Amino acid sequence: MKIKSLSIKNFRNYQDNSFNFDPKINVILGPNGIGKTNILEAIYVLTHGKSWKSQYDLDLINHDAEVANIKANISRENKEQDELFVGIQKGMGNRSQKTYKVNNVSKSLSTFSRSLNSVLFSPQDLEIIIGSPSKRRHFLNESLSQTDEKYAKEILKLKKIVTARNRLLKRINEGISGYNELEYWNQQLIESSNYIHEKRKIFITQINEFIGEKFSLISNSNAVAKITYDHSIASEQRLQEYKIAEIASKRTLVGAQKDDLLIELKKIDRFTDARYFASRGEQRTLVLVLKLASLKYIQQKLKIKIILLLDDIYSELDETHRSAIAEYFNENQVIITTAEKDLIPQNILSNSRMLNLEKKRVI
Repeated sequence: MKIKSLSIKNFRNYQDNSFNFDPKINVILGPNGIGKTNILEAIYVLTHGKSWKSQYDLDLINHDAEVANIKANISRENKEQDELFVGIQKGMGNRSQKTYKVNNVSKSLSTFSRSLNSVLFSPQDLEIIIGSPSKRRHFLNESLSQTDEKYAKEILKLKKIVTARNRLLKRINEGISGYNELEYWNQQLIESSNYIHEKRKIFITQINEFIGEKFSLISNSNAVAKITYDHSIASEQRLQEYKIAEIASKRTLVGAQKDDLLIELKKIDRFTDARYFASRGEQRTLVLVLKLASLKYIQQKLKIKIILLLDDIYSELDETHRSAIAEYFNENQVIITTAEKDLIPQNILSNSRMLNLEKKRVI
């Protein structure tokens, strides 16, 4: 799978620009603030239907416009080509409306999100280790939604279930509704969470196998890493246990939307939480290995080559880490952003297509 061309209109700081990509390695060069990351963000939106940077889709639209469009031509190993399109239109307040199309045919988000496969590496990935549980759930969803359409649908369904259930809990708290009215949403919560839990368990088992093989090698140490899945079981019994607390807080307190990952390192004689007891270098290595594990998982499940998006990571990585990523360059299309050309190894530069944004008017 390769992205041949990308057109973006009124997206972030871009008014109307197009970019062509080499099927192998591409380097996007330009000073900070010129919009290098925005190009990767547009490709990410074509993969996931949403940004990794912004909570509101409205933020993606140029402030002078009402509508933003992203369009790309994709080629596949079987020679088929597709045109992907995402349209984002301003609505009321922070609301917006998105349209997804493949070859000019409208698609649901869960279907569209399997049209283009990519893995993003960025400095913000450190949040997987040190950030809130939502960052770790996002990591799980990035991989699983690309490989399992039903999983993608269940994630969207779970969000709607929790929203509806929270609304009803508020009414129960205010004495407007009775607790028995939750019965339908309780069953929906249990069924959806159970499916998501099973898929996440399988994924984490494979991730643990990968980091068991790779972490000590890439970190050049004897340290051992592991992930424990802290899943919030949804069952009739647990819902009864949390009944009073849920009504008081007016929020759903059990279910897959509350899952977390415990990421640990064993350096001497015991495992410790990497959020608090790993050095920044060890945390970066953990993130890199997790992302490489995600890459391997997606490729094995889909049996295709995918796109690697590397957002200004060469300033963050040492030679060992750079080599670990470079192992995957021969198999996949790679798009790299950097503000400093000298940070990119010469053997990569000599085999890449250079997109110099300093020489290209983007605003």
